Amino acid sequence: MAYPKQSKTLLAMISRSKRKAVTRTSFDGFVKFLGYENIKSGDILKELLESGKLVRHDFPFLNRTKTVFALKDTPLAALILEISENAYISHGTAATLHSLTTKVKDIYINWVSASLNNEPDRPKSVLSRQVAE
Repeated sequence: MAYPKQSKTLLAMISRSKRKAVTRTSFDGFVKFLGYENIKSGDILKELLESGKLVRHDFPFLNRTKTVFALKDTPLAALILEISENAYISHGTAATLHSLTTKVKDIYINWVSASLNNEPDRPKSVLSRQVAE
C-alpha cells in the first residue's frame, strides 16, 4: 500500500462511525478533515477497495445510482440508510430485515428533503433493489 498510515486512520474512522459505511462525499470529507491535502482521496479509496478492506455497494434508482462504501460485514440496513443524510426505511422493510415477515420483497427507503420554498419537509419515497440478503 502506498498510503498505509492514512488507510489505517480512515478505516478506523469508518469503523467508529454510526453505520460503518460512507458515501464518496463523506470519504472525501474524512480525507480533507485529516489534512491529507497532497493525497487524492480516490487513490486511498482505490487501495482500500483493491485490498478488500472496503466493499463497494451500488444502489440503482430511477434517476441515478447511489454508491456506498462499507466494511465487509456491514448490515444491509446500515448501507441503505447511508444513501441519504435523512434516510429511513419503511415499516415493511424494517419488518423484513428483522425477519418478522417475508411478504415485502423490495426495500423501500424514504428521506426528507427541504423544498425550495421554505415549505415543511416532505418525505420522498424511492424503491431500491429486491431483498436478497
